[in-house]
Amino acid sequence: AAREQAGARYLSSTSSTTSALGAVYHLLSRFANLQLRGLSEWCFHEAQSFTRANYRPTVISLNRSNGIYAIDKVQGKPSSDDILSNLGHSMERMLTNSPQNFNEKFLLTNAVTETESAEDQAFNYTRIGAFLVRAQLDCMRKDTGEYFDLKSRAVAPIRWNLSEYHRHLHYNLTATLGQMNSYEREFYDMVRSCFIKYCYQVRLGRMAGVFVTYHNTRTCFGFEYLPLSEMDRFVFGNSYWAHVAFDKCMHMLERVLDAATGAFPEDSKLKVVLVPERSKGRLDVIVHRERGEDDPLAWQKLVDLNFLEKMFIKREVGYKDMKVDENDLAFFSVRLASYVNGRSKYTGAVLQPHDGFDLFYQIERTPVKAPAALVTQLVRAYDMFDMPRWACVSNEEDA
Repeated sequence: AAREQAGARYLSSTSSTTSALGAVYHLLSRFANLQLRGLSEWCFHEAQSFTRANYRPTVISLNRSNGIYAIDKVQGKPSSDDILSNLGHSMERMLTNSPQNFNEKFLLTNAVTETESAEDQAFNYTRIGAFLVRAQLDCMRKDTGEYFDLKSRAVAPIRWNLSEYHRHLHYNLTATLGQMNSYEREFYDMVRSCFIKYCYQVRLGRMAGVFVTYHNTRTCFGFEYLPLSEMDRFVFGNSYWAHVAFDKCMHMLERVLDAATGAFPEDSKLKVVLVPERSKGRLDVIVHRERGEDDPLAWQKLVDLNFLEKMFIKREVGYKDMKVDENDLAFFSVRLASYVNGRSKYTGAVLQPHDGFDLFYQIERTPVKAPAALVTQLVRAYDMFDMPRWACVSNEEDA
């Protein structure tokens, strides 16, 4: 009843929304690079764009009940960073409880049930347009009453070689600046991989910033509080453009989901794939109407059907085995034109408070393609091509 009174059409958590907002932002900014001013020179000799994962397709599910759609992010194959995810949850508990309370409630021998531990959780609910978004609240500053989020950050070699993270437990952070073994290395990587997600999570949750713990899974090296304004500066250039971009992205995402649900108005379960097409300067949207409880294109099904081997090695494509009908698919293309002070906004332009900004966009339904188009993007979204990224750094094996 409370949800209906709020007048929301889409319900979501921050984690289910941020990736979709990121895909829309890439289009809005015309796939702009990051703003790395203030970092050391070595950062400017490395990539200044978001990481590859930020440009991958985003998959969300829409499940309708009583006229309201619940949004959930569709997970691909289990990530190799389970150790980091699990450790992150433990660190949140460790940092927000006294040692005695943590030992009594959360150590394995004394751990309470999930239901009991959930009693300590708090949430903010934010209404934006047709969205009602839930954000979990980790911490609050007693002096200001501002909320902030807790984040844990494993050092670079462990992130690059998660399957063998135990080989890099000796890697330490020993300097403030520098290309390796430094806090700057971790900050630079966070800017590329996480900051856009953090900015949206903090805004959706009406929080003030994030508190980061740097670690190597065995030792905590230090802590850093990052206010929203600082993260805005590295991602957007300033907080004014960050605020405008956030509002525009929320509005565009709402219209995209309206188009997706309008394609199959009688159906209650949809899968929506958002594909940032950097080379084409557009955002492609694929909508799949799912029939029944079983998802024919879950990542496990793609693995079981040896899809990658059929397509790329044997050059055989067994789409008939996947039971996907073209009548269950809808395709859209989102294009836009933006103007600052009456002039076309170019890539990388940062909006200032005195600037006028006009945005025009079109969501066009395009001809239905073969199921191959959907499956190819799901393979990318699920990162089924992912390979280990670790490379030796300055004879670390012998360190």
